[in-house]
Amino acid sequence: MNFSSVEFILGRLMMVCAVAMLFPAALSFILLEADVLALLASSAITMTIGYSCTLHGRDEASLTNREAIMTVVLSWACLSFFGALPYMFCGVLTPFHAIMESASGFTTVGSSLIRDLDIIPRSVLLWRSMTQWLGGMGIIVLFISFLPHYGTGAINMFNAELPGPSKDRVMPRISDTASLLWKIYTGMTVVFITVMLLAGLSPFDAINHGMATISTGGFSCYNNSLNHFNNPLVEVLTAIFTIIAAGNFYLYYQVYHRGWQRLFFDIEFKTFILFVLGFTALITANLLMQTDFSFGYSLHNAFFHVAAALSTSGLAISDLHTWPPFSKFLLFSLMFVGGCAASTAGGIKIARVIALFKLSWVGLKHTLHPKMVTNFSMSGKVISPSTVASITRHFFVFMAVYFFSTAFLTFCGIEMVDALVIMASIIGTSGTDLAFAILGSNYAYFDINDPGKALITICMVLGRLEFFTLLVLLRPEFWRKTRSW
Repeated sequence: MNFSSVEFILGRLMMVCAVAMLFPAALSFILLEADVLALLASSAITMTIGYSCTLHGRDEASLTNREAIMTVVLSWACLSFFGALPYMFCGVLTPFHAIMESASGFTTVGSSLIRDLDIIPRSVLLWRSMTQWLGGMGIIVLFISFLPHYGTGAINMFNAELPGPSKDRVMPRISDTASLLWKIYTGMTVVFITVMLLAGLSPFDAINHGMATISTGGFSCYNNSLNHFNNPLVEVLTAIFTIIAAGNFYLYYQVYHRGWQRLFFDIEFKTFILFVLGFTALITANLLMQTDFSFGYSLHNAFFHVAAALSTSGLAISDLHTWPPFSKFLLFSLMFVGGCAASTAGGIKIARVIALFKLSWVGLKHTLHPKMVTNFSMSGKVISPSTVASITRHFFVFMAVYFFSTAFLTFCGIEMVDALVIMASIIGTSGTDLAFAILGSNYAYFDINDPGKALITICMVLGRLEFFTLLVLLRPEFWRKTRSW
């Protein structure tokens, strides 16, 4: 393995992270906060180490698949570590907890270890939101868009980081595809920030809320999250934009060039919208039948929390513990499903759910007609056997990691039902706010013991990179010098 090329890319990524830290440092300087030196020190340390790595490493024009996987894994590890420096130097969190907070941000899980957000400097809150926004579309995808000369290595890194069952490209060059994704992502963020300003939010709140929403991360600047604004319009707009952010960005590009009718030819997007409408209707009806909530309240809360669960933003605006069991079960189920492929959402993904359903349906046909040869397609495209195998492998590993990690949480002293809901939200990258709102637990993420927190942090990265990119490092052949792949 050519570690020098991996080191060079890691150095460049750390330099990008260091430049990003200058924005909260500038805000701290403008607001005359006392943490400006701490933020500048964080940036300087990250920049120095990053620049040293670029000098020691080599800028290779190509990377093997193994080197690409190593680059992606180490990139997320390095960013989680160096992204924790502002929390540590500003005295917000201990080093152990700061790394977890940083990982939660970059993976867009959105589980926070900060007990009181109201006393945290605004500059640190801005950095916290920026980590989610940078991680939403992927640091490696951003890197590829600026450095297009990596060829096959860029393709390998792109495939290792971008979530979803399909790695199709809409542009001939992988760098153009990466650049397109970030342009759509940035444009969507700017539009939402503008909408939030028109809805009455301050520039600071609109920017932070915009980055957390479009990344489907769910970090808030306030202890009571969106309830701080006491604005139903903000809640509805947030739900709508989380749904948009959980859609397929490739599809949006096709819509831009070929018209709105493309939405009606895409089975994944149609199924996604049907999930939103169907589950909203079911929960609204359940709330009306089993609670004394009004129709407006029931519809508003059902729509918001369905959007939060499906998009994996994990936001919550109500105490869901008082809701009927059926409604809570539906939201719990949606944590597994997630959004569309090529989006900022986590979870299994709608496309995989559709493929698994169709595969089961084909299995029923084979039970009646064992010799029948069948193929199934999605949106007019035949799904290849290799894609089918990839989808089934992903589903198995997802559930295996889910149950083993849940078992470990129960070993750490967490009640079984609580552990099941918490790990569904972590592996699906929907954070713990929605999970704790469903459970009504008396504890929060920071009350879980340290071994449990460490496991949760590992599962954050596993869920964000969709397991195989990280788990492949456990195979001995990955480390053999004689292997060339």
